[in-house]
Amino acid sequence: MRSNRNRLHYIPLLLTLFFFGLVPTYSSAQNQPNTFVGLKSGKVLYPESIALRERGFGGSYLILDGRDQVLLSDILFFQNQDGYFIYEPIEGANRSSLMRREFQGRITLFTITRVVYNTNFDPYRTNNFRNNGSSRERTEYYFRKDNGIVQRYNYRNLRIALSDNPESLAILQEVGRRRFLMYSLYGAGGAIAVYSMLQTLQDGTIPLSTWLGVGLLTVPTFLGSGIDAKMEQALLLYNKSY
Repeated sequence: MRSNRNRLHYIPLLLTLFFFGLVPTYSSAQNQPNTFVGLKSGKVLYPESIALRERGFGGSYLILDGRDQVLLSDILFFQNQDGYFIYEPIEGANRSSLMRREFQGRITLFTITRVVYNTNFDPYRTNNFRNNGSSRERTEYYFRKDNGIVQRYNYRNLRIALSDNPESLAILQEVGRRRFLMYSLYGAGGAIAVYSMLQTLQDGTIPLSTWLGVGLLTVPTFLGSGIDAKMEQALLLYNKSY
């Protein structure tokens, strides 16, 4: 009975600590801002909403809380409901690009999604092309190592970046062998196809070498199907090692 009275004795004290914020709760974690904008001036803004507006002339910009505008040229990064983005130049480029971060590590992967409009040739137009109303999205991949400059995501650049990890490099070497075989088959198949075409023009028959050329040009398609997955495997293994 005395133990119950002792427990009741502490209830007012616990209630006081709770209301004055001296007892840790989960509310502080839930109230962490998930939308923010980092400016080139070093200032970080924490609006409740961030919307991107893109335009061809005058520069794209962000709308903060539905009213305030910030040019992309004035920011370094921002995060909203669509993810985390940076606005930085790519190696070899003269201007900055907006890129979405896909995952982070010693090597961080970024993407740029562009809308490509399908065009038809029109001899009666000045520029000879016109938009036929259809479009598609094209995703380009980039990466950065140890907060360095953003580079294009390709075999050559990735091989240099992963050169200090033997396991990742071994996977990329397999990619290199596949690429060499692909290009070799493309070259052989193309040469045979040209030879067969010349033979056809001379005597009007289709030589058997034509089908050999077609076969050699088809095989690289299957060889290249797993290259992207291998490159991603090497990258993920590299980040996991550190």
